Amino acid sequence: MKRSTLITYNVTKSVGTTTNQVLRLDFENVGTITNSNYKKERLKNL
Repeated sequence: MKRSTLITYNVTKSVGTTTNQVLRLDFENVGTITNSNYKKERLKNL
């Protein structure tokens, strides 16, 4: 019983970590895209 609980916990933990890394990458990409779009818009308005 305890062994299977531990395995489940480890799997859940690693899945959670992977999800966090993916989300973080998405946020970084969105930030980069937003910044480059903002710069383009500003250059256009000058």
